Amino acid sequence: MILRSLVLGALLLEAPAAAQAPAAPPANPPAGMQWLYGSGEGGATSMQAYRGFRDYVLRRARARPRFSVVLAEGSTLESPRFIPCGRRPLAVVLDVDETALQNLGYEYDDASHPGRAYDQERWNRWERTGARAVLPLPGAVSALQAIRRNGVTVIFNSNRMAATASQSEAALNGAGLGPARHGRTLWSLGEFPAAKARDGHVLPGIGVGPGANEAVIVADAGG
Repeated sequence: MILRSLVLGALLLEAPAAAQAPAAPPANPPAGMQWLYGSGEGGATSMQAYRGFRDYVLRRARARPRFSVVLAEGSTLESPRFIPCGRRPLAVVLDVDETALQNLGYEYDDASHPGRAYDQERWNRWERTGARAVLPLPGAVSALQAIRRNGVTVIFNSNRMAATASQSEAALNGAGLGPARHGRTLWSLGEFPAAKARDGHVLPGIGVGPGANEAVIVADAGG
């Protein structure tokens, strides 16, 4: 199978070097990558998921939920009590990598080196330099646009480093997923510990912006 998306990622990485020949597809990419990046079924599944997500958010926004998903102080998971929404702003919270954003250049490089162990420093270099070699997940751009048009703030919460927040902003905004603004609609690893969640302005461990008190959280299976 020719991995169209991964090849595109390689071309994006090589764009400044116009004289270079186009990159060849990886010889033996993992089956999961073949499905996710190279199949029509993978793209259709992503579009279906984002349409379902959009429709759910718009239904909830129209109904104006009475209670948030923020636990009230002193409540427990066994006996939960939730903070009322009142007139606080509504928000959705999304993971970034492989949930909203496809890191095609990184994945192409990974698929070209089967069996190579994960290297955190290699990923850190990607955060710093890979903003141009990404694409949005199929269906994500139109879904997030519709959600924003209906008055719901889109928040990105990521395990990316705070030191590369400007590059993460550029990646999200360049892919059409923004506006993403660090410290407002984009939060990075370690920026909001759970101890700060009690004021009703953040979800436990996840920043959702000042005053936001109702959220839908979207992440990949590993997130």
